[in-house]
Amino acid sequence: MENLPCCLIKSNGLKSSSQKHWQKLIYIYPKTMHQLGYHYRQPLVINNNLLFYAWPHKSMNANCVGFLKEHFDAIKNMSSLEKDQKTFHCDVLPLNVPDVPEISTCYFTFTTNNFKQVKLINYSFLEKTYLQNNESLSINYLGAEVTLTIHIESISFYPNLTTEAISTDAVHKNKFFKFTSKSKVFSENYVRQLNDDKSVKLNDLGGLNKIISTLNCLVKVHLLENVQTLKKIFPKRCLLSGPSGCGKSSVVYAVAKHHNLPIISINTSSFDYMYEEDRARKLQEIENQLNAPTIVFVDSLETLSASKKSISANLDSFLNDLVLKHKLLVLGATNKIDLMDPYLLSSRGIFSFVCHVYPPSAQERHEIILKQMKRLQIDVNCEPSRIKELADSCHGYSGADLHSACVQVKHHMTLNGGMIDDGLMMRIFHQIVPSVMKEIAIKSPQVKWEDIGGRDDLKKILDQCIHMPIKHPEVFERLKVKPPRGILMFGPPGCSKTMLVKALATESKLNFISVQGTSLRGMFVGETERAIRNLFMRARSAAPSIVFFDEIEAFAMQRGSTKLSAGSVDDRAVQQLLVEIDGITDLKDVFIVAATNRPDLIDPAFMRPGRFDRCIYVPLPDDDTRRKLIITKLNRTFENVEEAKRPFIDVETIVQLTQRYSCAELSNVIDEAFLLAMRDDIQEPSLNMQHIEKVLASTNPMTCKETVAWYEDISSKFLH
Repeated sequence: MENLPCCLIKSNGLKSSSQKHWQKLIYIYPKTMHQLGYHYRQPLVINNNLLFYAWPHKSMNANCVGFLKEHFDAIKNMSSLEKDQKTFHCDVLPLNVPDVPEISTCYFTFTTNNFKQVKLINYSFLEKTYLQNNESLSINYLGAEVTLTIHIESISFYPNLTTEAISTDAVHKNKFFKFTSKSKVFSENYVRQLNDDKSVKLNDLGGLNKIISTLNCLVKVHLLENVQTLKKIFPKRCLLSGPSGCGKSSVVYAVAKHHNLPIISINTSSFDYMYEEDRARKLQEIENQLNAPTIVFVDSLETLSASKKSISANLDSFLNDLVLKHKLLVLGATNKIDLMDPYLLSSRGIFSFVCHVYPPSAQERHEIILKQMKRLQIDVNCEPSRIKELADSCHGYSGADLHSACVQVKHHMTLNGGMIDDGLMMRIFHQIVPSVMKEIAIKSPQVKWEDIGGRDDLKKILDQCIHMPIKHPEVFERLKVKPPRGILMFGPPGCSKTMLVKALATESKLNFISVQGTSLRGMFVGETERAIRNLFMRARSAAPSIVFFDEIEAFAMQRGSTKLSAGSVDDRAVQQLLVEIDGITDLKDVFIVAATNRPDLIDPAFMRPGRFDRCIYVPLPDDDTRRKLIITKLNRTFENVEEAKRPFIDVETIVQLTQRYSCAELSNVIDEAFLLAMRDDIQEPSLNMQHIEKVLASTNPMTCKETVAWYEDISSKFLH
């Protein structure tokens, strides 16, 4: 990395050939460019955030780089410098070009209405250019300045050319993407058509048969047939509640389209920004449109919380009047029903009848994928059973997630001649993060069983508790046996409890939700309990899933252990957690795993069968475990070194010298020894036994014999 001073240069000193509005250029003295090894239009990253292209400029100082005013000010503002400051320093780093993914599919939006068709512009001028997602470019087109914004749909990684959707973590890993001659530019209308809820037909929807049947019945009773007796039974107002992306809006528009009924949409989120007079005028305009049997669709009802009673009361009164005056059906949608004003859900409110839309099951996912493949004309060269396997593996995917994955497959087919194999299709699907997991999920850690030395017995127990109920549910059903619901791992610090759970999440390939003990606490009364309910609601929606509570002793303390009253926040949170783990609502295919260093602080109610069925003691590593851990650690460190060139390390001596060392402490000993070796020779560090013995001479195990005896005593009580 080069730390270079920056200065402002005047644009009139530049040749016209180098002045391009859509490029961001950094001007460097030619000889300096040669010394740094930069070529013309070399992509350079400024302050690890902005990308510019190197361009020679003879008037520049040899030890300084220059920018045009607009770019100079942008960098200066990001650096929080004074406005009148004429020079400053910035970090200049060449972009690692092989690591930059290529743009497979994208589309552009324009600030000018004169250019709606993408075919009007030839995008070849962008070839070999590095861009950021949603970056705006100013170009001169037919004498007019046009600003276009790029929206990247999918990318590919050279050289394996695996396509990855931009909606995954790739956009966070990679700030820059390369536009090439193979980059496909779709029209904005084409992208909208693929993702438009209003263009979906009833036959295109899968996994929503019950909801479709209910809405069809309501439409026929209230709008199409004049059956007075049935009108008294079936409500004229229905609320669809379910997670985002499960098909609430799509099914409403599809039903209206199927019956050729007009639909008027009201988005309540816009009401927050309106004065009362504007809101009344908007509602009056809606009423003026009601000339025939109509469906009124009220979306985003979660924005009408209890704190906005004036708005919700206004809407309630308006819709009640409409129902009395006109022939219509009122349908609502929300993805967070617990945030709505309770009055709206009461017997006197707008929506006393609620239909819950749940994430699709494996069979419903299979139906959705088949219908989306038919709608988008996706031809996959594989056996039908492979599509069934794909549906079974998409745990927790909503209809919108499956649709998004099918759109990515369609993009890839367009780029590769209209055919795709099942392997690539599965990779594209598995790169989509389920909507229900986006807010609280972390990406499954890339830790495998072989990365953890020893602990074979613990690995087997964890694997059996999680994998057997998923792989062989029919056996548990036939024998009427309930699988283990919760696992509690306890033991001294640093004994690989958390690492075992990370490997379990990777190997099981289930949706993984990691929760820190204190992360669910809220500032106000009831917020903690609501956070717990939402956590388990999402876990059920994403089933099969693993919910991991790290340091659970900070959250599941014994009730009444504090000096506060029995109704304290901690006690109420513990009660809510107990209800969620083993309450009325069944946790089907949701596995609870917890880790703690202080099992004595946990409320005894968690220890009964049905909550934490398995209590696993994770002791300090024995000789065999330490031996395997050392070998695994050294093999990972020397994986790029030939076997014959590896230094001799006496593993048995290290095992004998590390009695009562935890796994974390033992791993740290190896790391510290390597740091000593690097001090001796930073270019080619060579680890030897002297380095390890020197580290061991200056360290002692943190866990004393009394602590080990205390954990063993606790273990005998839990595992009696």
